[in-house]
Amino acid sequence: MKKIGFKKEFNKKFFPGFLVGAALLGMVSCHPKVKVKAAVQPTKLNPQQALQAAIKKGEHLVAVSGCEDCHTPWKIGPKGIPMPDMSRQLSGAPAAARPPKFKVPPGYMVANILTHAYTGPWGTSFPANLTPDKKTGIGNWSFQEFANVIRTGKYQAEWSGKGTGRPLMPPMPWQDYAQYSTQDLHDIYDYLMSLKPVSNKVPPYVPPHH
Repeated sequence: MKKIGFKKEFNKKFFPGFLVGAALLGMVSCHPKVKVKAAVQPTKLNPQQALQAAIKKGEHLVAVSGCEDCHTPWKIGPKGIPMPDMSRQLSGAPAAARPPKFKVPPGYMVANILTHAYTGPWGTSFPANLTPDKKTGIGNWSFQEFANVIRTGKYQAEWSGKGTGRPLMPPMPWQDYAQYSTQDLHDIYDYLMSLKPVSNKVPPYVPPHH
């Protein structure tokens, strides 16, 4: 039997594969490197920027929650179409608002589209002044007092303490708003406190049969 040297056998069996591997290694090493971008770090806001961001978010939450629909008085616009009176934005039912003079049938609710006075089986309710006016609005409320009213559904009254008075009356959907996170309520509060104060003493709640 003819002997084949180790070197000759290696060259015959392994050298072609070695050349292919070397070529592939060369291709990989010569391929341009892909630059990996560093993760973008969030910009740290200073206190004033953070407050403005909170106010912007609060404005959005107030808009999508329908607060303007009840707490901003309306006026007759072009072609007789009612529209919000933004000069009195979120100032609540006007001081001159009154319950209807006719008897509301049981199970029904009537509303004055301009003043947003609502009458039903619970009596007549008037949307509150949500501007930061210190005498007629919420200008003297702390955030915690504001949150207590929303969370508990208890009316803020001077004679009973904030959030410890009578229940909030329909159509105020406080049960829905109570589901907001504490941060959401903070943002709403910051937005309300940024508004122009409007002096408007909302009429008191009128119980049924009065």
